[in-house]
Amino acid sequence: MRTRCGLALLALAAALACGGDPLSPEEQVRAVVAQFEEAAARRDIGMALDLVSESYRDSSGRDRQAVKGLVAGYFLRNEAIYVISRIRSLELDPSGTSATLVAVSALTGAPVADPGELAGLAADLYRFEIDVALEDDDTWRVTRADWRPAAPGEML
Repeated sequence: MRTRCGLALLALAAALACGGDPLSPEEQVRAVVAQFEEAAARRDIGMALDLVSESYRDSSGRDRQAVKGLVAGYFLRNEAIYVISRIRSLELDPSGTSATLVAVSALTGAPVADPGELAGLAADLYRFEIDVALEDDDTWRVTRADWRPAAPGEML
């Protein structure tokens, strides 16, 4: 279960790295969620970990290396991984170089196009509070994340 949390964290972190110039900081942060979902679907530890800052720390004392272990374990235990996320709130700091977002993510072994499809599937739901920052290489990365199980209604 802890490993699924780590994957969900990385799934969201993947959504946090962005490259396009014309996007606003908020759009860049939102675009990272899609990248995180893609990293999970590909089971690509490197892609997912690229979205986690070297300075990452969470309230449970995990650092970037601990998150890597959680994700690797999840990938080993699950043949197929699909993540669907909903950003519930996103607040940018005035400088536009850091943000806090709240998102709810569902992790399942089958493709899901819409949260309404989750009712018939076995899925783990998590609510994340994530801090991200624009780092020196112009990439948004997760610097902190805390998560807890989410109720089904939080996804809709």
